Amino acid sequence: MLGFNQSLLNRGNVVGLSVLLLVLGCPVLQGQGISPSPSYAGLRLVHAAGTTNRVQFLMNGRNISSNGLLPGYAGGVGGFPAGKTMFTAKSGEEPPSLPIPVELSSGRNVAVVAFLEPIPLKDRQPGKPEKKLAIIAIPQEATPEGKSRFRLLMLGEPSCEILCNDQKINLEAGKIQEVGGSARSIILRDGAKLITEYQPAKPGDHVIIVYRDASGAWAATQYEDRITKF
Repeated sequence: MLGFNQSLLNRGNVVGLSVLLLVLGCPVLQGQGISPSPSYAGLRLVHAAGTTNRVQFLMNGRNISSNGLLPGYAGGVGGFPAGKTMFTAKSGEEPPSLPIPVELSSGRNVAVVAFLEPIPLKDRQPGKPEKKLAIIAIPQEATPEGKSRFRLLMLGEPSCEILCNDQKINLEAGKIQEVGGSARSIILRDGAKLITEYQPAKPGDHVIIVYRDASGAWAATQYEDRITKF
């Protein structure tokens, strides 16, 4: 079962992010829930970068992640004004990401995911990192009541085995792919090594992000996207 996501969270991350959101005038509820007005959107931050460094997320140039989030973090949902925004990610060592536009839709959540991508050979400098931060946004999508759906995102060239209902599936790097509504379990293996297994206890929209950690080993983090009642 995927219990590692919660174990990676620490009180400093959650408390620091919550305080910051309150300072910015963004209502925050304990845990993963939010209760903004209809003109607000939910926001989730995900650290799926293969680095031991904390990652900071900047929205319109303002840091919204306190002193940074730990690897594997996939939480911190809070209410932000709906509308067009620009996001950037930075850490202590890797070059920062290029800014990307992210649409925050009223009454919906969006996940902003930080990961590492190779720097082109022509742009690399001796003694400098060979990878830089990048970000991708995963908007929330409606799931029919009582139905299950898995959405998977592979960050890096696929080489691990992914099974859905014991059947092997193929993922394309950097593309969010959906696995049908009858999915009951997802298992990730790297050779004989089990990376993780996820069997949700109840139907919903389950998002799994697969990436390489700082040691180069495959890792995964996940979250369940719920339609929030505003």
